[in-house]
Amino acid sequence: MIRDYQRFYINMDRHAFDKWLKSLIPDTVEIHDGTVCTAVTKNGDLYEIDVTENGSHERYLAKHIVAADGANSVVRRNLFPKHRIKTYMSVQQWFRDEHAKPFYSCIFDRKLTDCYAWGLSKNGYFIFGGAFPVKNARERFESMKTKLEDYGFLLENPVKTEACMVLSPTHPWQFFPGKDKCFFLGEAAGFISPSSLEGISHSFESAYRLSELFNVKDDVTASDYRKATLMMRLKLFLKIIKRPFIMNPLLRRIIMKLGICSIRKIDGDDVFSRDSRQAGNKN
Repeated sequence: MIRDYQRFYINMDRHAFDKWLKSLIPDTVEIHDGTVCTAVTKNGDLYEIDVTENGSHERYLAKHIVAADGANSVVRRNLFPKHRIKTYMSVQQWFRDEHAKPFYSCIFDRKLTDCYAWGLSKNGYFIFGGAFPVKNARERFESMKTKLEDYGFLLENPVKTEACMVLSPTHPWQFFPGKDKCFFLGEAAGFISPSSLEGISHSFESAYRLSELFNVKDDVTASDYRKATLMMRLKLFLKIIKRPFIMNPLLRRIIMKLGICSIRKIDGDDVFSRDSRQAGNKN
């Protein structure tokens, strides 16, 4: 089943955006590039942070920790190993874009994943990726590529391959702002949309909420931060409720069959041919 839906996404060069953000950091902040955190432990009222820096081991002590280290958070795994959040492996490849028209697509295949895959045109490239169960994720990814060849996707000779862990919270208690004086931002806290896997907006908002607290008091606690992120967590909880209507095959099929919220093209392309079906969703 294929449907067209209107979406308003910002398609940006993420690496350039990150570099621009870094350029805004004031000189009063000490930056350590190329540093790998290997362990974090709590020792009394302080946190011990072990890192590999310039080829040598260093240890830092901190009164507060703000962890913005993503889905596979080292800080969360070290300090709170029992806190688990539903995890997928995201695999993505870049190709030279040879499609006739640029497009964005969202693909569902219940035999390969209970999440979804995507394809988009970007600066002369076509990017195809998906979120798959961690076990056999790469094999599932390759199987989906093969299937999509019948729908006009041109996925040969990848220029580069990327992979990372991605979270999809299934219960409100999986959102984890932190404990004591350890705070988690963005996906490290589970602040990511369970329905779309969009996380950068929640990273910004959680960082903003925490910065507001530190701007008015020196001794911020996790309790303060939980209160500050309450509305954000409620919004994400609503997305947990929304998730089954997107990811559940039966509910999704009903919605697509009825054409709820879908759009119909008014040019000559509203009847899909075999090689133009990539413009919409495949169920």
